[in-house]
Amino acid sequence: MRNESDVDVLFAMADAAMSENRIEEGKNLLDEILMIDPHYGRAYNHLGWFYVARVENTARAEELFNLALKYSPDYPAVYINLGRLYVQLRRYSEAEAILNRVLEVPGAEFAIVYDVLSSGYERKGEYRKAYKCLKKAYADATNTPYLIYIKSEMKRLRSRLNPIEILSIFL
Repeated sequence: MRNESDVDVLFAMADAAMSENRIEEGKNLLDEILMIDPHYGRAYNHLGWFYVARVENTARAEELFNLALKYSPDYPAVYINLGRLYVQLRRYSEAEAILNRVLEVPGAEFAIVYDVLSSGYERKGEYRKAYKCLKKAYADATNTPYLIYIKSEMKRLRSRLNPIEILSIFL
């Protein structure tokens, strides 16, 4: 059995395993972390992602994300992941609320937050709001591939706007 000082090392190993598509290994490490420290919020976040992406159990994922928020309220990724889940579930007001909360968390990547907000607005048919969020995402992004992605999303979304809405965005 490992001790609590191993938890951060185990988390780094789990994160690397999941990034390298060794998902089962990563999940096992996360489970081990939570046996050592049941208050390790980042592990709940990563398990939540696992349940969304691999198991497609959104109810379990939501439980795990909420535990992550409880134990690691300073971890921006959990807000973004929960916001994405709420958009996926078409729970837009909850998505907007959680994503607006993360804007107050130090270290949050605003570009990603605005991108996720944009997808919620677009799904609701609020194309102008969605476009404005993408503009904010573009202004805040620093990663060149991400800037290219956001620009392409802006172009795609512009095609959904009527000419008057397009003009109003630039005024």
